[in-house]
Amino acid sequence: MPPPPLNLSIKNPQVPGSYKLNDFHIVGASGEKVDLSRIFLEINIYEDIRTPTITGDAMISDAIGMYNNLPVYGEEQIYLDFNSEHDGTTEKVKFKRTYNTYKVSEKQQLKQDLTSYRIYFATPEFEENEKVRVSKAYNGLKTSDIIKLLVTEPAPRGLGSSRPLKIEPTFYAEHVIIPFWSPFEAINWLSVRALPEANNSAANFMFFENRDGFNFVSIESLLKQTPKFTYAHGVKNVSEKQKKVFGVEKYEVYDSQDAASNIKDGMYAGGLLVHDIVKKSFSFKEFDYKAAFSKTKHTDKNALLSSKSDRNSRPYSNYKYYPTHHNLFDNMAEAGNRSEHWLLQRNSLLQQLMTFRIVFRVKGNTEVKVGDMVNFRMFMQNPENQKDHVLNKYNDGAYLVTAIRHTLNQDGYYQTIELCKDTYKDTLA
Repeated sequence: MPPPPLNLSIKNPQVPGSYKLNDFHIVGASGEKVDLSRIFLEINIYEDIRTPTITGDAMISDAIGMYNNLPVYGEEQIYLDFNSEHDGTTEKVKFKRTYNTYKVSEKQQLKQDLTSYRIYFATPEFEENEKVRVSKAYNGLKTSDIIKLLVTEPAPRGLGSSRPLKIEPTFYAEHVIIPFWSPFEAINWLSVRALPEANNSAANFMFFENRDGFNFVSIESLLKQTPKFTYAHGVKNVSEKQKKVFGVEKYEVYDSQDAASNIKDGMYAGGLLVHDIVKKSFSFKEFDYKAAFSKTKHTDKNALLSSKSDRNSRPYSNYKYYPTHHNLFDNMAEAGNRSEHWLLQRNSLLQQLMTFRIVFRVKGNTEVKVGDMVNFRMFMQNPENQKDHVLNKYNDGAYLVTAIRHTLNQDGYYQTIELCKDTYKDTLA
């Protein structure tokens, strides 16, 4: 007999990790609806600042013959609505979304009348993107306006999405032709070249989907947010009245302060040769990490290089060549690629963001989403008194949430969260 509907909040809504599953059902191609809340083993939802859509999967324990009777073959729709319930949240924020299934795998016949399998799903725009190819010229529109059209216009000009869309205004007007690309391919190409209207030194736009909808925003603007919650290693969850602190049992640190790779990849310095193959002219642009540091927003105030370091003084350590073509489209205004304004800068800024990453598993909270700022309390050992908790003077502080895996099962609701930081809290020297 299948288990009862999962609603861990009924047992004790004050327990961290409790959640309410408001709706979880699947609709087959025939229109038949099946409640999945009684037969799932685990649900995973993935948000990532580096991917354009939310994806997920669900492990199903099928004793009702749904696999063959619905049937389940990757053309269904899934409706999922849940929220965390414990008292660390100020309100019951729902994670509610409709998904299209696209794959079924890991099928096992456990007993004659019991089958398990995993259903993979993604937001509808994931599939629509694979079916649409855009071939269109955009003349005199800002990048942010073109992105809006690519997301909202119906095929074959865009995704035709009605999801909420948060767009940050960009600086330049563009004169471009999208040559039969998918909408996400075009959006990615434009994002790389985009500069914020508020600060045209911050070449770090990203396009991603989170709980609230689609986002075309710069990392610069995300870093200006006030931290939403505090995560602390080795402490228990405390209530909202105690400043919404969530305990982390353990965490992993991915520190990419690899000087050899950072020099080679152009994080500290770089050179760009721009060559116009028609005019037979060229120009050279240099990037200096220290000189550019104060021009953009960071997670904290102190750079990743000490004042004595000269790793930023060799632009030829990462040398790039970018050809241009004067009057390439003679019926469109001349604008060029402006590679000198974004190529070296974006390359360094995204590397900086990934310099110090923390990944940890914590009791779930649907108020937290990708693109939020949070605090992470990191302690270091005190050799004089091992019991003393001394804050890490370099890596404690504000972080950007760059990825979340939401996991719901019989044990509760958990999040695996990735945080990133591009600076130190205290100066190196």
